Amino acid sequence: MMQCFSRSLLLAFMLAGSLSLAACQKQPEQSSSATTASSAATHTVSEATIPQNIRPFATTPDDAHDIQQLDNFNRAFHDMTQDMRTELEQLKQQNQLTAEFVQQRKHDQIHSALNMLKDLDLKTEQGRYIQGMMYDYWDQRQHQKATEKVDKTPVIQATQQLEYWKSHTKTTNPAS
Repeated sequence: MMQCFSRSLLLAFMLAGSLSLAACQKQPEQSSSATTASSAATHTVSEATIPQNIRPFATTPDDAHDIQQLDNFNRAFHDMTQDMRTELEQLKQQNQLTAEFVQQRKHDQIHSALNMLKDLDLKTEQGRYIQGMMYDYWDQRQHQKATEKVDKTPVIQATQQLEYWKSHTKTTNPAS
């Protein structure tokens, strides 16, 4: 029973780590959404070519910086998650893994993600949008009860937004 629980929790950490590698942002204020809408209308990509779950943003000189910051977060979080997974696996092999320890590591992972996201120095509205979605996901995880299912929609949308942004930035600005 404990091994099954540990294995399931490890898989959940891996999934959460993989999904979280690309998303986070607070919802923008109403006034900034009007600005975004008007600047999106002048954007070179027509909204008809943008997937439904992707929010359009105007291109800025700071796009490459924010993409790099988000990629660095994803890489650091992934590395941290892998280290934690290795530690848990070693404890499991030594029959020293307890449910309490796994819960503490889950708590540590959530707090690390939230702190790392807070520390990002993002300069663009799109970067902050992605950061906010990711932060909302981890904040939800922090406040959930063990029996509640986590809504992964924010982190999935953040990942899709970042991937779209990266692919669009590469095609419109190959020097990035």
